[in-house]
Amino acid sequence: VTVLVTIEFLLRSLFKIKRRFVYSIRDVLPEPHAGLLSGILLGANALPKEVTDNFRTAGLSHIVVLSGYNITVVAESLLVIMKIVFAKLAFGVSLVGVLFFVLMSGAGASAIRAGIMACIALIGKQFNKTYDASRALMLAVWGMVFWNPFVLLYDPSFHLSVLATIGVMYVTPVVFRYLTFITDKYGFKELSATTLGAQITVLPYILYMSGNFGVFAFPANFVVLPFVPLTMLLGFFTAVFGFISRFAGLLPGIPTYLFL
Repeated sequence: VTVLVTIEFLLRSLFKIKRRFVYSIRDVLPEPHAGLLSGILLGANALPKEVTDNFRTAGLSHIVVLSGYNITVVAESLLVIMKIVFAKLAFGVSLVGVLFFVLMSGAGASAIRAGIMACIALIGKQFNKTYDASRALMLAVWGMVFWNPFVLLYDPSFHLSVLATIGVMYVTPVVFRYLTFITDKYGFKELSATTLGAQITVLPYILYMSGNFGVFAFPANFVVLPFVPLTMLLGFFTAVFGFISRFAGLLPGIPTYLFL
């Protein structure tokens, strides 16, 4: 009973923090920018249907909600920041931070999958073990299906998350070899290969589910994805400074608005 009460208290506290962040974002930024940032940063998508449909048409619907990519950004950022500030506590704080972030975001299938893989990667780094992404994905999928077999049959977000991850791991290296016409500078070639690998893998499933083919998916993702980590960082400071005052929130809020 004590454990259940503690878990309930923890979840209530996390959702309360999430609501305060959303309120702070809305106080500083106008719509639909506030709704977009809430979706990117916290998985609290509050965009109008028309805007959401536009993102879907452009092949950017995974940006509107908290996806596995966002969780990966959070995990890597936490680890880098903690190594600079508190090196000895980097592993523990990063691990707990990822778990709390997944719970606070609503624990969707893609977030859980990415969270498990991120935790495995953090544990591997802590004990100087080689991280094998394919084994981490297999373990994450097995654990999620064992916990809830229905995700395998009825959860499209789970399917897309797994397919996109498979594409990044196995299709991206093949595509990379053929993109000889793209420069390696600034990571353009790697970004192009990663985007194409994920898009190629999920395309058959998207066509099966919706019948829509996103002509602009590749160029849109190529333009948008490099700015997601910076937008998340600026958006986080916008929300935190917004707790102090609306004026303080505007300092990081103006560049955040431009990126959004």
